[in-house]
Amino acid sequence: MSEHHQYIADFLPQEESDALFTLAKSWPRKREDHEYAGKIIGKKRIIGLGSFSISPNKRGLRDGVVNPKAKSLDDAPPEVVKLAERLTELNGGKAINYLSFIAYENEMDHIDWHQHNEDRCRDAKVFIVSLGEVRTFGIRRICKHHRLCDECNSSCHQSGKTLCKTCKAKKKARKNCKVCESTSKKWTTLQPKHGSVIVLPHDYNLTHEHAVLGKQDAGGDKGPKGLRISINTKNIREKDVLYVERENRVPVPVSGLPIPSGMLKSISQAEVDAAKTASHAEIDAAKPELKTEVVHCKKHNYDVYIGKVNGKKGTKGYLPESKFANRSGGDYESYFRAKLRNTPGFAADVMTLHGKRLGCWCKGISRDFTKCHGHIVAKWADVIFDRWEALKPNKAAMRQWLNQMAREVS
Repeated sequence: MSEHHQYIADFLPQEESDALFTLAKSWPRKREDHEYAGKIIGKKRIIGLGSFSISPNKRGLRDGVVNPKAKSLDDAPPEVVKLAERLTELNGGKAINYLSFIAYENEMDHIDWHQHNEDRCRDAKVFIVSLGEVRTFGIRRICKHHRLCDECNSSCHQSGKTLCKTCKAKKKARKNCKVCESTSKKWTTLQPKHGSVIVLPHDYNLTHEHAVLGKQDAGGDKGPKGLRISINTKNIREKDVLYVERENRVPVPVSGLPIPSGMLKSISQAEVDAAKTASHAEIDAAKPELKTEVVHCKKHNYDVYIGKVNGKKGTKGYLPESKFANRSGGDYESYFRAKLRNTPGFAADVMTLHGKRLGCWCKGISRDFTKCHGHIVAKWADVIFDRWEALKPNKAAMRQWLNQMAREVS
């Protein structure tokens, strides 16, 4: 039987709540453009203040992007460490080692109905601590007939505009479903006060959605609201650092094997340290076999865009040119091999694509997508990764790896 959510009103003592709130208020709050898959889709309605984690350069990031607001839990202030200890105790001793701070400045700031999609592949109970202003928190159930498929609920597929045809129909049908809690009269609302915590069980990543409801939302806060700080927290296991389904999928290092030049930007130090001590069996158990895919970026979700510039910068639909774009003028295979041979670090960059879904526009060949240059990129991503994994944990062999690859593609 599934767990039910909990609300603990007086989780933190007043003094600790005030100290955390004062700390969070001291951090810069900058409202930034919201960018998804290379497209600017408007100003954020929440403000990310930063996070403290055992894997600061991993969670929620793609393509090796380093979040300057993400910090190691080892560098967390005493107030944050104390909170982590309290939450760990509430979690039955399972360490709370990821704490993300989010600011809602007024009644227009909200977060729409969502699930923590990156956690659907693991046991991840979520603890949400509230500080400051009381804001309406909604929880609603989705019946088993109208839940999104695994593909559409993946972490790289959060826009409702890019749902598959079946899932679009499911979302639309929820409004008339007698079981789904799709109206404000049906769903549960909480008023989490200063120092409280909401506990959402792992199953809710499939069975329920939650939201912070603002002035523009049904059942949301209509009157003026001041600053609320939300601290979203969870446990990240060691093997989640090594591999998380569809979240920043990167090659996992073989035990003891040095990381090739160009890969450090994609793999955090925590991952490197974990890989040095993990056995081959542990790593194999932590990740399934992956194969690089290529899809039309206008028809399917994708992890990495590999095409030319699409659209005008600053407009909806804009996609910047990828380093993997087709600039061959003809024979892309030869062009790509030459780039592997002559461009330092390019082979390592290609290897970071292994196991990901590559998206391309390919205007003019949409009817025959097998001709997309992305299939060549995907092939080499898998070939290079397989060769790298096959190498023995030999430092000399590793140092020569890129040079060997250059000779082989000559």
